[in-house]
Amino acid sequence: SSLLSAAFCLVSNLSTGCDVRNNIFANNITGGTTNIAHVAIYLPSGGTSANNLNLDNNVYFHGTDIARQGVCHDFINFYTTIAGLRAYTTTLSKSNTNDLNSDAYNAAVPFISATDLHINPSFGFYVNSAGAPLASVTTDIDGIDVRDSSNPDAGADEISLTCSAVVTNSGNDIITVGTLRNVLSCVSDGSIITFDPSVPTSFFTEPLTIKKNITLQGVAALDFDFSNAALSSSTFGLRIGVGKTVTLHNICLLYTSQQ
Repeated sequence: SSLLSAAFCLVSNLSTGCDVRNNIFANNITGGTTNIAHVAIYLPSGGTSANNLNLDNNVYFHGTDIARQGVCHDFINFYTTIAGLRAYTTTLSKSNTNDLNSDAYNAAVPFISATDLHINPSFGFYVNSAGAPLASVTTDIDGIDVRDSSNPDAGADEISLTCSAVVTNSGNDIITVGTLRNVLSCVSDGSIITFDPSVPTSFFTEPLTIKKNITLQGVAALDFDFSNAALSSSTFGLRIGVGKTVTLHNICLLYTSQQ
């Protein structure tokens, strides 16, 4: 409309029982007044568990202008973070699990080009292993690459990434090579992730969901610090995906500097 653009739109609460998983929704449109919203998805306001919406394992891309660009709008509320979106979408199903395995980034979508929507391997960490296995979807859009049976990629294109299983950077972002998020995005299921001795602490400014069977092996006493104020609106700091096993060794979980 003249007030909103969205990559995906669910117009009415009368649209019930929708199953929306494993997608890439991207909207990096810019411009307009602050009355305009450019979002990855639009949902109707006032929804309840009667919507019976299954919305999860999606990756949302949007711009950096928080006055106009964000993850979602529901006509009344403007959600600029994945935590804010989850607070609403978890109320739209009886299981309260919507978007617990979704991610959102204020970045350009990692397609090769505007006309080639395959994933650029250099930025594949955004979507690699971000999906959920679906029995009805066994290959990607090319019909050649087989979907990973445990951790398929989000979006239409299945890619393969490899990387070191050693965390060498204490940062929170997924872009920087060597951060925990970056390493988690590209190691295979069942990997043992270790930490370089130069990284005594991993700092988190947004919630982390681990969607693989992983062992995190700390060096001496390693801290996972979730005390950042940016996490205050989230219902969790660290979450383990359904059916996954995460083993922690020599790691201290901190919240407001307390164990």
